[in-house]
Amino acid sequence: QDHSRALHYFQRAAAQGDNDALAHLGHMYANGLGVEQDNATAVEYFEKAAANGHPNAEYGLGYLHLAGHGVAKDYAKAVTYFKAAADQSHVEAQFHLGVMALKGWGMKQDVSKAYALFHAAGTSGHVLSLYNLAMLQLRGGHGTSPNCRSALGVLKNVAERGQWASLSAAHKAFSNKAYGRALTLYVRAAEMGIEVAESNVAYMLTKGLGLAPDGSDAEVAELVANGGVAPWWYAANGNATGALGYALRMRQRAATQGNVAAMMAVGDAFYYGRGVTRDWAQAVAVYRHASHLRNAQAFFNLGSMQERGEGLPRDLHLAKRFYDQAKSTNTEAAVPVMVALAAMRVCAWMEKSVPWLARLLFPHVRRLHEAEMRAKAASSSSLENVE
Repeated sequence: QDHSRALHYFQRAAAQGDNDALAHLGHMYANGLGVEQDNATAVEYFEKAAANGHPNAEYGLGYLHLAGHGVAKDYAKAVTYFKAAADQSHVEAQFHLGVMALKGWGMKQDVSKAYALFHAAGTSGHVLSLYNLAMLQLRGGHGTSPNCRSALGVLKNVAERGQWASLSAAHKAFSNKAYGRALTLYVRAAEMGIEVAESNVAYMLTKGLGLAPDGSDAEVAELVANGGVAPWWYAANGNATGALGYALRMRQRAATQGNVAAMMAVGDAFYYGRGVTRDWAQAVAVYRHASHLRNAQAFFNLGSMQERGEGLPRDLHLAKRFYDQAKSTNTEAAVPVMVALAAMRVCAWMEKSVPWLARLLFPHVRRLHEAEMRAKAASSSSLENVE
């Protein structure tokens, strides 16, 4: 970084009428970067670039008139310049114009307009705009009633953009294959409720990354020796089963924050018994939740479980309905659904025509048949005892 050299090149470009250079020079003089701070000179450069509609220059003039730096404080002019820049999607201009609309500075107070401006800037990730948007959602009054759920989601977004939630060190460690350190850093963030970190912890544990078979991960050991906080399973000498259980907890927490991929992974864990006792009924409950969020895989899984009688009563008509919903939700599911329906029809035909072969080829048919036989045997035994 060399402000002096930047000043030299910007001045050469500005002499040729380059608007970007003029705006940058205005910024440098306004903030004293490489030059003595001089608001009056900043105004001159901003006005030259703003005459050609440069949004950064228009924003700079708006801010100087808002604060009264180098010019007389003039809210009306600030509004004019901010609006010109905001109309070109300048995020800072949108935010400042939103504040002025909220406060009634230089214009009639208009909460609905402030809401729209904060929303526009917030979609670009402007943190202060997101915060103000959440506050307006909490109090209502902009044409809608208070919306705590929406405000909570926005505030979560704000919190996860804070320096304390930075995952750059963890990402770097993962890229360098220092999996133990990456896992430990992700766990720290996950325990603060950071959704991305929760998902990453679950992914790493499921893949066995950062969890050495003998529990002797050097990166984790180094962190412990230096007073760092190691994942709880480190003390258990790399207990893989415990790690899978923890991965499930992380995915459950991410799922409660609306992470559909994590939600599906939780359903899969209960279906297959990964890190938890197999529970088809619980898998059905999770898949149903995901299906309410229009997830095609969830519909497909429910269709399969309804067809096989896993956690749901066996019903081929309802199974077909789930399969059809999967196809209508996502066109990419068309081929898998076609194959599943074809297999279901073949299985149904074989059960009627050659049941012994159906039991041989389809495990779920054999399982249901054996369950039926056990139930009949139990019923017969009960009748004999009564007699």
